[in-house]
Amino acid sequence: MTNPISGFGTTFKYAAGTVVGKLTSIGGFKLKADTIDVTNHQSTSGWKEFLAGLKDGGEVPLEGNFIQDDAGQLALMGHLGGAAQSFVVVFPDLSQWAFSAIVTGVEVGKGDIKDQLTFAATVKITGVPTFTGITDLSVVTFTVTAAAGGAAIADATVVFNGETKLTSAAGVATFSNVLYSTLSYGVTKT
Repeated sequence: MTNPISGFGTTFKYAAGTVVGKLTSIGGFKLKADTIDVTNHQSTSGWKEFLAGLKDGGEVPLEGNFIQDDAGQLALMGHLGGAAQSFVVVFPDLSQWAFSAIVTGVEVGKGDIKDQLTFAATVKITGVPTFTGITDLSVVTFTVTAAAGGAAIADATVVFNGETKLTSAAGVATFSNVLYSTLSYGVTKT
């Protein structure tokens, strides 16, 4: 069973690396396929008939806090109505969508008396968007000893990747399904 993933931490960035900062909402990907009506007088029992048409990557709406010197927000403003740009949306589990898109709308500085100034933009996908899932999960093993090559330490507490485990009699704690990234750890023993 796959666990659900929180949307917190999702990033929208240019493929070259510039992140569009302070976003509070990154719209979902609404892919669709057109149909072509080929119904005719000989269509069986009066049922409509269709062929598959062209596919459309849709639009991705963005919303966030306006930051006047954010490089990503400024880049989107500068690319409004211009040539297609390469973008990547990276989810917290490191899966991602990569695509080319045209910046079709920008709204800057909506000021509500009870709220912060906002930033919004819309990009229209052109061509084929590509989804890359994460399948490279690792097993990470810690071996805790008194010194390099020394005696194993049992019941040491190892905190890693949001989990806490105790080492075995052989001084080993193993963590499964770890995504490749930079992760901190801690080892303690009273």
